[in-house]
Amino acid sequence: MDPTSSQRYRRHSREDPRHETFQDDDVIQRVLEPLDDPDCLEILDAIDEEPLSAREIAETCDLPLSTSYRKLELLVDAGIVAQGVRLSSSGSHTSEYERLVDDVKLSVTPDGFTLRISRRDVDRR
Repeated sequence: MDPTSSQRYRRHSREDPRHETFQDDDVIQRVLEPLDDPDCLEILDAIDEEPLSAREIAETCDLPLSTSYRKLELLVDAGIVAQGVRLSSSGSHTSEYERLVDDVKLSVTPDGFTLRISRRDVDRR
């Protein structure tokens, strides 16, 4: 489940709706877990400029394809990466992955932790 789909723990910034704030510990954990993984960070770097297929990510990051799929699943579940479809004129369509987040900030408050996510303006395919 995309952690950002939970309205109960999400607040949009009044200044910019691309900024979301979460205080639920489960959501925070789900977002931070892949950000503590070097392979996930390398994947995020690889798709910083343009969406790539899992095979392209595996080649770019020098990862086994199975590892790439596993890490991509973590990133998609965390709401950090979107999975879309790359259409081909040959009829063989491929999944591609696009980075959704520019910035993630964790703050310690008197009430616990607060996570702020700054989302990109992305062309949803």
